[in-house]
Amino acid sequence: LQRAARRRGKYYFFTSALGFGALIVIFSPQGQTLEEFDNIPPNIDLETVNSINVPLEKVIPVMPSYAPPDIKQILESIYKGASPPPSLSIGVGLASLLATNEALNILLRRREISDAPYYTYVDLMDRKFIVGKSV
Repeated sequence: LQRAARRRGKYYFFTSALGFGALIVIFSPQGQTLEEFDNIPPNIDLETVNSINVPLEKVIPVMPSYAPPDIKQILESIYKGASPPPSLSIGVGLASLLATNEALNILLRRREISDAPYYTYVDLMDRKFIVGKSV
């Protein structure tokens, strides 16, 4: 989807919900690609590849304080398709609100667009609002 959006000059949003929080990364049509952000080969054929290893810190750069000690193993199992992803309505709702808010900002240009490598993370339980930069 990100490749198609880029070809058409459109923004692409990656959102993720984790617990009571959510994350958004905005990919500008002129900015960093999803492949660059995730450190994967730029011309990889997504139709034929069996799996792509994306570092966990790229998908979840901020780990909630309430995450269980074995969260990395749990998430690796989810990303391999061995376990279903859990979701709380709070995190899912936040992810959709972040996407809506950023889409409105792109349309209205009320502030600078924080596109990749920057991300926005919100967690209501930890009371965090972070605009960070992926490394």
